[in-house]
Amino acid sequence: MTVPPDHSTHDPVRHESASDENPWPGLLAYSEADQKYFHGRKAEIDELFRLVMRKPQSLLFGISGLGKTSLIQAGLFPLLRQHRVLPIYIRLDYSAGHMGLTPQIISASQGAAAAVGAESPASETGDSLWAYFHRKEADFWSLENRLLMPLLVFDQFEELFTLGKEDAERAGASEIFIRQLGDLIEGRPPAEAKRHLDLHPEDAGAYAVSRHYYKVLISLREDFLANLEVLRQVMPSIFQNRMRLLRMNGNAALEVVAHARHLIEPSVAEEVVRFVAADDPALPLDKLELDPAMLSVLCRELNNRRQQLGDPKITRDLFQNSQEEILHGFYERSLADLGPEIRTLVEDKLLTVSGFRDSIALENALSIRGVTRQDIDRLVDRRLVRREDRAGVKRIELAHDILTRVISESGKERREIEAQKERETAFEQYQVELKEKEQMRRLEERAKSARRLRRWLIATVSMFIVAAVMGFTAYFQRNAAMKARAETERQREQAVEARAEAEEQREQAVLARAEAEKQRELAESRLNRITDSIALRQAVLSGHIDTDRWSKYISAGIHFIATATPPNDGTGSGKEEYKFEMSPDFNSIQGGFDAVAFITYRMNHSTFRNTLITTGPDRRFRASYDGWGCLNQVYALVEYDDVERDPALVDFNMCQLLDWQ
Repeated sequence: MTVPPDHSTHDPVRHESASDENPWPGLLAYSEADQKYFHGRKAEIDELFRLVMRKPQSLLFGISGLGKTSLIQAGLFPLLRQHRVLPIYIRLDYSAGHMGLTPQIISASQGAAAAVGAESPASETGDSLWAYFHRKEADFWSLENRLLMPLLVFDQFEELFTLGKEDAERAGASEIFIRQLGDLIEGRPPAEAKRHLDLHPEDAGAYAVSRHYYKVLISLREDFLANLEVLRQVMPSIFQNRMRLLRMNGNAALEVVAHARHLIEPSVAEEVVRFVAADDPALPLDKLELDPAMLSVLCRELNNRRQQLGDPKITRDLFQNSQEEILHGFYERSLADLGPEIRTLVEDKLLTVSGFRDSIALENALSIRGVTRQDIDRLVDRRLVRREDRAGVKRIELAHDILTRVISESGKERREIEAQKERETAFEQYQVELKEKEQMRRLEERAKSARRLRRWLIATVSMFIVAAVMGFTAYFQRNAAMKARAETERQREQAVEARAEAEEQREQAVLARAEAEKQRELAESRLNRITDSIALRQAVLSGHIDTDRWSKYISAGIHFIATATPPNDGTGSGKEEYKFEMSPDFNSIQGGFDAVAFITYRMNHSTFRNTLITTGPDRRFRASYDGWGCLNQVYALVEYDDVERDPALVDFNMCQLLDWQ
């Protein structure tokens, strides 16, 4: 028996083992050691076992989060061991510096045998997969000296098309591995082996060409089936024996929760299942569908909360009081190490305006600045979002409807904070502009004062010079006296002009003070307008609208349009659920839609489930909801891009617009 090196490839997915006090692993997979805690998949285990035993090659696929790894390890492996099948768990490592892909598989095979004390075939340097498993006496023997059938289980095979293609070196190694795996599955001697045996026919006795005593199981995400299709040329039988893993129904989910009767009350267990299913409460359990991963997350979080509180069981009060906090914590932890662009993507692109789950094409998501494929992969791995292939287009959406409320509230808070920051930034910019204008005014005043001082100095010096000249002239000759009188007259005229200029400067100073007072009043008016706008928005958000106080903002000139789309049967009886939409009349808004920043609708009705809807130009300020009736009173707050323009508050009767009685 050859003892393999200590290599992580042959180890199954590891995590803290489940226990009687912690029977739910959350987002981690159940290991083979956790089989006593793995419930709800009995039919799937039996079906997968029959699939594997029926043919040499099998394919298991399903969307992310359905528990393929747990099904394989905790469900299939223990059953296989009862039928002398040796499961060999393989998750290939594509990192640089690691051993080659084929040596990893051989090492994993030898490691799986050593773990149960079985004897495994020795390997030779440069062995291909076909050579290793087709060499004569390439058998696995148990401690009881019984022949074991090796089953190569390739988990998360989709990594071959992602991690295995990241650079040219990995892509080359992956191509070699694909050819070797194809030769192994099809029982086809590789071209290299044929050439060698043609040149050395004496070595033919070392191989059992027709021998096929091994099996292969490939497990991958459903959205990578198209990538697997390209392997048909080297593995024609790859799709002939396959199983699609579906979501768990309500009865199976109840087994997952209720098997721990010592930790949760039976009635609460069903409430947990229905909460995760997020479907009509009147539906029977067998009609519900839900993701095992989200169920395990909720159960694990509830159990952690129970342990923190020191309670013996998960009670109805603990469950009902912890729902929002658990989902909020799960959401925040999923985004904790990701950039703000990812939060914006989730909250603005994966929810409708009304707060319902929506989807976006993967390529559109990746075109958003700051969003990378690695970020999307992390969201998928954390079960916050999932990928699906729809009509050949890969799309992403939230993993579950129960997350919509938490994400919608988070989005509203984020947008409110962003809007507040924008208003504060605008006000700060306005204050800076005022300070800059004041500084310019002071500089201009100083320049004027300097010019006045310069003129006065020039005039004073000139007067002294003239007086000196006049004195010398009077002393020496009489004609100089006449010239001096003439010069004196000129100086008198200059003095008159100086007094006139001084009067002009005084009048300019009065005008400057009046302008400063005007600017102060304008600044105060702008501040009052901003304050009123903020207070009016808070009134609309809270629903406490005092029409007397805000009368000056009420606009009768802006009109709204309402439509009601009946259900698909088109009966229009008024009792079915309609799709209602509201939007402003473009012609009634001065400046058109381009002048509007956003419109917030407040549904003035106590039973309305979405009382507040904020719309923007991307939907032409259209709000919508699904319901059975119109609303007699809707408030619409219209806010403009121009901060100098007052907001408008419009009160309209939606039923009158629809001409409904």
